[in-house]
Amino acid sequence: MIINLFKTNQISGIVFLVILLILIFLNPAFHSVPLRYNTEDTILYNRLFESWAHIKWLNLSLSFVLIFTQAMIYNYLVIQLNLLGRTTYLPAFFYLLTACMLPGNLLFNSGIVAASFIVPAVYILMTAPGGKRPLRTVFNISILFSLGSLFYLQALF
Repeated sequence: MIINLFKTNQISGIVFLVILLILIFLNPAFHSVPLRYNTEDTILYNRLFESWAHIKWLNLSLSFVLIFTQAMIYNYLVIQLNLLGRTTYLPAFFYLLTACMLPGNLLFNSGIVAASFIVPAVYILMTAPGGKRPLRTVFNISILFSLGSLFYLQALF
């Protein structure tokens, strides 16, 4: 039943993704969730975000927006490359499920910020073949991966 919702109607698919993500984020909104990542080796994250990471509503709202945006970018990549043969929101649904699998991933952390740079880099990498400026594309991909590694070094491994 849920799978058919993603296959048939695009508007209801997006609405269902938002509702699903809100329901997933209700757990850390009302209960304390331990942070899963070790923030000792995250260079840029410690300097920029560690000072306000204890504000719960800001923490949850930023992670909500970033995870949803990453899912939509990933879904747009699958649609543009025509990997499934039709327009569907199943890739975004599965990305949300895997991104929110552990409760520590729901809080704003260095892994979410790094994925915000790595997901667009993968998008550029997959759509790059046959481009007019291959050196510029490689440079853009390397900059995005580098910025992602400044936030979370283990994202490259």
